[in-house]
Amino acid sequence: MKIMISPYSTILIGFFKKYPVLAYCFFTFLVTWGIKVLYASITMQYGMPAINFGLLASFGPFISAIFLIGTTEGKEGLGVIYRSMTVWRDNVGWIVLAALFEPILFFSITFVYRLYYGTFPESTVGALFPSIISYIFTFVFGIIRWGLSEEIGWRGWMLPKLQEKFSTFNASLIMSVVITLWHIHPNSLPMIAVSKESEYLIGFFPEAVERLIISIPFILVMTYIYNKTNGSLLAMMLFHSASNTSYFWIDETFGVVKSDFFRISFLGAIIILTVVFSLLVIKQKKKAIFRRHNKLRNYFEEGNVFHAMCMHPN
Repeated sequence: MKIMISPYSTILIGFFKKYPVLAYCFFTFLVTWGIKVLYASITMQYGMPAINFGLLASFGPFISAIFLIGTTEGKEGLGVIYRSMTVWRDNVGWIVLAALFEPILFFSITFVYRLYYGTFPESTVGALFPSIISYIFTFVFGIIRWGLSEEIGWRGWMLPKLQEKFSTFNASLIMSVVITLWHIHPNSLPMIAVSKESEYLIGFFPEAVERLIISIPFILVMTYIYNKTNGSLLAMMLFHSASNTSYFWIDETFGVVKSDFFRISFLGAIIILTVVFSLLVIKQKKKAIFRRHNKLRNYFEEGNVFHAMCMHPN
């Protein structure tokens, strides 16, 4: 049984199936930007609300994807999402790589910084053990806060739909542009083309350009891993959480991420990653790419999602 959303559900479902990416972008921006604008308006008029519902804005991709999957694919599609988040044995190596990719990158830059300067600026290395415990808690929390809230939409819905019509490389570029725009606060749109000192890179860029420069290589990396794991959302969720957690943790623990050395090194790493993973993604054959309907056919015989889950335990 599919979710019935209105008397005109058949027409709407047909539209969602014909234009899945357009429908997803519409709902995702509507939910996220709508919550951000509402939260900002209430805060300016009445002060901070008792409940910080602004955090729900980051769940725009999740809410939109679950709605579209439920209306177009029913319980079978939701079951595929569930399995993509829980199956791990066939992709242990790739999942570990996803969880360690950006931490290794950031730690490497930090290590070279220590070798070059012989010390860290404003570091709390003395409290390293409590800091590690904090990292673990933030990482686990981030699996929900950043991983679940976004990856169900971006990689669980949008990327497979894009790869059905575009090459893997072009799909990644489209994802980069859309995700960049989604991260920008709607109140900042009038300043979107104004150059300012970069927060993460060395140089002066408009906010949208800086975010796009950073997004492209890591979305290429995630696309490559996603396809290699036949669509593992678990890998994507771990990648996303580890990315944000490691950056914030290194900043708080060693105080290096705002230094020119780190920003120059990060920019260099981004250039290298863009070149390397552009070539790797371009080489990925379309026949080997994960397709949602294949997983539906393989995992959900006779439309019984729960039976399929029992027949294919983790």
